[in-house]
Amino acid sequence: MRDRPPLLIRAALGIVRLFGLLVPRRDRASWRQEWEGEIRRDAPGSHDPPHWSAQMTLLRRSLGSLSDAAWVRRQFTRDSEIAQDLRSSLRLMRRRPGFFLLAIAVLALGIGSATAVFSAADAVLLREVPLPEPDRLVAVWQHDTTQPERRSDEVAPGNFLAWRAGTSTFEGLASAEPFSVDYTGGDRPEVFFATRVSEGYFDLLGLRPIHGRLFTAADHVAGEDRLTILGEEVWASRFASDPAIVGRTIPLDGEPYTVVGIVSSPGLALLESPSRLRNVWLPKVFQEYETRTRGTGWWAAIGRLRSGVTMEQAQADLDVVSAALAREFPGTNATTRAVIEPIGEHVVGDARPALTLLLVAVVVVLLVACANVTNMMLARAADRDREFAVRGALGAGRGRLARQLLTESVLLSVAGAAVGIGFAAWLLRVVVALAPSDLPRLDAIGLNWTLAAVAVGLGLVTGILAGLAPAWQFSRPRAQDALSAGRGSTTSRGGRIVRDGLVMIEVALAVALVVGAGLLLRSFGRLLDVDPGFRTNQVLALQVFAWDRDLRTPARRAVFFRETTDEMRALPGVVEAGAVSAMPFIGANINIQGPLTIEGRPAVRAEERPNAHLTVATPGYFPAMDIPVIRGRGLARTDTADTAPVAVVSAAMARRHWPDTNPVGSFVQVTFTGIQRRVEIVGVVGDLRHDSLDAPAREELFMPHAQLPYGSMTYVLQTAREPWSLAEAAQKVVWARDPLMAFYDTVTVADLVDRSVAPRRFSLVLVGTFAVTALVLALAGIYGVLSFTTSRQTREFGVRMAMGATGRSVARMVIGRGLRLSAVGLVVGLVAAVLAGRLLEAHLFGVSPLDPMTMAGVAVLVLASAATACYVPARRAMRVDPLEALRD
Repeated sequence: MRDRPPLLIRAALGIVRLFGLLVPRRDRASWRQEWEGEIRRDAPGSHDPPHWSAQMTLLRRSLGSLSDAAWVRRQFTRDSEIAQDLRSSLRLMRRRPGFFLLAIAVLALGIGSATAVFSAADAVLLREVPLPEPDRLVAVWQHDTTQPERRSDEVAPGNFLAWRAGTSTFEGLASAEPFSVDYTGGDRPEVFFATRVSEGYFDLLGLRPIHGRLFTAADHVAGEDRLTILGEEVWASRFASDPAIVGRTIPLDGEPYTVVGIVSSPGLALLESPSRLRNVWLPKVFQEYETRTRGTGWWAAIGRLRSGVTMEQAQADLDVVSAALAREFPGTNATTRAVIEPIGEHVVGDARPALTLLLVAVVVVLLVACANVTNMMLARAADRDREFAVRGALGAGRGRLARQLLTESVLLSVAGAAVGIGFAAWLLRVVVALAPSDLPRLDAIGLNWTLAAVAVGLGLVTGILAGLAPAWQFSRPRAQDALSAGRGSTTSRGGRIVRDGLVMIEVALAVALVVGAGLLLRSFGRLLDVDPGFRTNQVLALQVFAWDRDLRTPARRAVFFRETTDEMRALPGVVEAGAVSAMPFIGANINIQGPLTIEGRPAVRAEERPNAHLTVATPGYFPAMDIPVIRGRGLARTDTADTAPVAVVSAAMARRHWPDTNPVGSFVQVTFTGIQRRVEIVGVVGDLRHDSLDAPAREELFMPHAQLPYGSMTYVLQTAREPWSLAEAAQKVVWARDPLMAFYDTVTVADLVDRSVAPRRFSLVLVGTFAVTALVLALAGIYGVLSFTTSRQTREFGVRMAMGATGRSVARMVIGRGLRLSAVGLVVGLVAAVLAGRLLEAHLFGVSPLDPMTMAGVAVLVLASAATACYVPARRAMRVDPLEALRD
């Protein structure tokens, strides 16, 4: 079976076939054969890397067939009208370059923006996951039914094991546990973002190794699991794509792991955040405590449906298991439900609403651009009414004149589309640069040549639509009237209505888009005003996982973190230093929950006990982060392994469990990593937001690290100077005690908060840019219509002023007309914005889609801008000399 030619070649051949319709039928086959041969000859090879200049050369080559087709038609049919129209249009463009360059720029702006956003949406939303039979592949995640607006793909181990054992509609379910390992085979310790996968994970995905083998059932056994599979990227970047690495050992976490296989990971990469791409896989061995862990989730889960099983059947199957878990474990599972979704939807995740919003915004810009160019073409054609009258008087038929106008508009639009493709390529680079790092398929975003071909077609359609109105209106002018009329004549009532209607449409579309941008801006401001509960500036965070080598015992971990934080505190420029297990906003946030029992309260079943977030911290954590102590005290250096266990609770936890009393002095029992502890509450600290600024503060219980020496910790250093200047010094403190320790993340707290708002900022910047563009185009439309009308009403203004009218009254007439058009468009746009409020609701925080302040602000902005756009035409009108106007 012959391979299909690449997409770019098919698009170029399609353009040649389209223009071939101009060639006479008898010569069409040979003409097409000759051109198709040239296209295939000049096209890059299928194995050649794509290059922008080569692609543009091929596109220009295919577009060049238009002039050749027109020449052939003229030579062999003696029909020179098309060539005459083309030459006439090109001469007109040379005589009036300003008009045509402006029209081309407007079209390029609209078509280029649409092509860029459509290409990004195609890469992120529409492309199929590159895995076998993706329609049967699903993601499984657990959902808290009390928070329907929030989803979580973090699955508790005990729940996953129950789903796997209790369902029959899946070929299999597999888990993936995000992990990290320290690779110490290079010049400096390095973190490999890894995944511990359960049995059958790769088989469910339908993957096959490039070299070696995949994991077998025997590999998921304790003592037999020192094995790893490498992804293609890390294999290339760290091991020079050497196939001999299979069978060798590499040092991970200070231990030798045998490489058993290499896999290509395009499909696997889609399942992970681009900022945390995982390229190392280890076999998962289930631990006994994991079968009992249901309150804390950190796994991801996938499944493959049995052949013939529908999504509804599989969901019903999981609902039965979820209901059974809720009855058996009400404390952790009363509001927990297993939910499945197609793997493609899972990959897209939260990116769909933002890209949908951008698609709507860019379509509005495109419509405004098309309306603007149509109005320009109408005005330009009206300015040539005497020319059309002369041509009509000399025998040119209506179709001949209409074809001339359509030829001009099509040439204009094709040029706009060509420039728009270049603009789209640039805009895509901007989109990628502005996009949040966790946007899925970010590396796949690029100019889609299918959509580029659609842009050319869109340009042709735009040109035809933009040329139809003037072609219809001016192809049969009344010759005698047009020849006798002077330049100061007014245009027809129908032409004025069409132009005014287009301006009102432009204003309405722009207003709706500006309202949306205003709401996003106010929402973003409200979000930035939220107090996260901790200091965000001048704080450096360094995350480590200290479980290996000499830090395997709790006592050594306690000494390690106590001494390293003391040494960091002594560094020049460091104000305070501490460490915490659950660092707010960080990528690998260690969220541990455990059942809570408050002594002195009525006893409840173990399964009904509430959960609390359990966090381990050193004494310096609260001062370093400026977290206020509201009651009692914070964690102290005197809280050691030899003293009574203590804890500090957050204000949110105190409000829930001790609403009318002081919790200080109360005793609670908590279960941390499977061990129950009785601790005394010694203080209350302010609320902290952990995941995002728009998420509520969580109930949290802090325990001293010396009493619970945890290994997954994040150092926090409050600094007196720029935090990054102290990063290397802080890392050297750790390396002095453990030269093989790798840092999972080194980042300022300000950057962490900035990452959390990046998706909202991405939407705001692009929608805001499109809104400003649409508003400028609409104002340009108002200015253009008034300028054109003013120039055509010179005689009328002269008569009015000769009869006693003042320049100010004439200016008021011009400005009044412009403001009337703007007011109608404003009202329609505000109504459209209200109706479209639901589209924005999911993107807003602390602001209603019907926010009156935003509506009022947009109304003032639009009317003030419209008055400014009216000023120049009005000033020109009030300076008309009555004698000169009447003489003309």
